[in-house]
Amino acid sequence: MELNKKVQRISGLFMIMLVVGMVLVTPALACPAGTDCGNSSLSGDPIKLTGEEKDKVVDMALKNSHVKKLQSQLKDEGLIQKDPEAFTVPMKTEDSSVSNTQVVVIGFESSSAEVNVTKKTIMFAYDPVTDGTAIIEGTGWDCTLCAAGIAGCGACAASCTVINATCILCLASVCTASLYQCTVCCCNLGNQWCCDRLDW
Repeated sequence: MELNKKVQRISGLFMIMLVVGMVLVTPALACPAGTDCGNSSLSGDPIKLTGEEKDKVVDMALKNSHVKKLQSQLKDEGLIQKDPEAFTVPMKTEDSSVSNTQVVVIGFESSSAEVNVTKKTIMFAYDPVTDGTAIIEGTGWDCTLCAAGIAGCGACAASCTVINATCILCLASVCTASLYQCTVCCCNLGNQWCCDRLDW
């Protein structure tokens, strides 16, 4: 009986060490020290969409229920929606092929009469190869690339509606191609845990 308890304790300790090791080591393997992981998922220059191409992808974004919910929240905060921009972003996928992910950037800002202008952005990404979508609230180009990478991977879309530690851990284990951009995006959103991991 005493031996059985010791075996259970040792097994439990081993499992805890295994989980901690996965959390700490897997991200380090995703971007080895001394390598430039900053543009690991971008395969070419983004192309700004205009005309019918832009209208089609913007219409898809504006009809999305999650985008509508975020729009409503930002408008309730008193922010004014700006004209959406649309891009095609060539992204490297996990199997090293290239997918032209479509991204819509919907900017919001407070009235220009205010001294401190508040700016927020909704990013909608659609990958025609995986048929995956990602909707995140963020700022900057890294968040745009992050949304495109999440849409292309798909496995982390549910975990990454908010770019936080849960999202980053999912990306570290499944979608490493967009890990760096999403970690930078998360850090820029003020998450210190993500900022601490930029040294991965």
